[in-house]
Amino acid sequence: VRTEHYTEEGAYTSLNDRDEGSTDLTHRINFGLRRRIDTTHNLILDGNVALMYGSLASYTETSSLMAEDLVNRLLSDRDQDSDRLSGNLGGTYIYMFGKKKSTLKLSASAAVARNMEDIRMSNETEYLEPPSGESYSQFQDNRTDRLNLSLVASLTRRLGKGFFVSPWVRLGQSREKLDRVQGPMANGMEPVDSISPAFDKDYRWLSPALNIQYNTRISQFTLGLVTELGSMDTSLTNGTYPRADFTYFTPMFSWDYSRKTGRKINLMYNTSVNTPSVNQLLPVVNNLNPLYLYYGNPALIPEYNHQLMAHWLIFDQFSFTSLMMALSGGYTKNKINWSTNVTNELVQINTLTNVDWDYQGRLNLDFSTPIRKLGIKINLDVEEDWNRGQSIVNDVDNIYNTFTQRYSFSAGNRKKKLWDVESGVGVVLTHSRYDIQ
Repeated sequence: VRTEHYTEEGAYTSLNDRDEGSTDLTHRINFGLRRRIDTTHNLILDGNVALMYGSLASYTETSSLMAEDLVNRLLSDRDQDSDRLSGNLGGTYIYMFGKKKSTLKLSASAAVARNMEDIRMSNETEYLEPPSGESYSQFQDNRTDRLNLSLVASLTRRLGKGFFVSPWVRLGQSREKLDRVQGPMANGMEPVDSISPAFDKDYRWLSPALNIQYNTRISQFTLGLVTELGSMDTSLTNGTYPRADFTYFTPMFSWDYSRKTGRKINLMYNTSVNTPSVNQLLPVVNNLNPLYLYYGNPALIPEYNHQLMAHWLIFDQFSFTSLMMALSGGYTKNKINWSTNVTNELVQINTLTNVDWDYQGRLNLDFSTPIRKLGIKINLDVEEDWNRGQSIVNDVDNIYNTFTQRYSFSAGNRKKKLWDVESGVGVVLTHSRYDIQ
């Protein structure tokens, strides 16, 4: 892979040749309960448990050049084993009263996950200006625990023909904890305290809201007025950072229109808040690759996202032919992105930061139809993506535009009672342009 990098001081090239093999195995159990207690009371329970194993072995040769002159070279050998155990449980109680004009809904959910990751890394690094080099083998063991809890209470009241109003409140907690142990492979694999942190994040939120809905025979309109009040605590090993409090207005609306069977138009707008993860907040360097050093940032604030989407669906129930078109656009305030500093030896020091804005756009076309004589179903998918964003390179703001085209074609057997076979081909084209280019 050849990549061109740009700074105000000039351009340089990185060449990457990677051989990789990986295996993954997943076990999953789903369960649920539906019980209609009587005509006005319903109880729903759902849950699942998943256990995943993964392994990866890779060998990478990387070199960086300035004006075709070699500046550095890296030979890297990586072995990685990962395990993930996760589970979630949710329940909903529904009670209809007032001659079934009012509905009370109470929901609760809990999700837990533990990720275990063992990495063994051997690097041989050579620098040409000035000449120097080092060989270094190290281990990095990561354990990440996640806990998510939420409660939702809503009351829906029918006001008149087609009109409904629904006040509701949601509250919850999201906790993440990262324990990292890292050090050299030599000397009994003793951890190095400065790069073996324990980092905690605890985010609590309260969201009062009001939904207004109007239904007709062929359409449905929903308007949601939502506020999210959040509080985030973070700590590193034995020290804590100041608490961060946030208040966001997160409205939404949706409109569905279907005049006849197999024809549907949907328009939707929503807003959301995305809090940074523990890996994004962690201020301790990840130096597994000595040419690309990564730092998190405990001063990050949440991203505030706006999304507008339109969907159009045509489906012929007799021929089972479908055509779907989707158009979407988005704006993100306080986008989390990289601030990169490039040294004279072309080593990248990457630190996460919040930038002012980020824009996205997407157009997607999907067509599928059966070919009965051949006993197959074909699918053609076309996707166009655009992203205009900000990053920082050597303390200079860099605005970039990225265009990505994806084209894919697949075919599979229609009747899958005895066997299921599917094959396809795809291509991805990406073009990027940078202000400092």
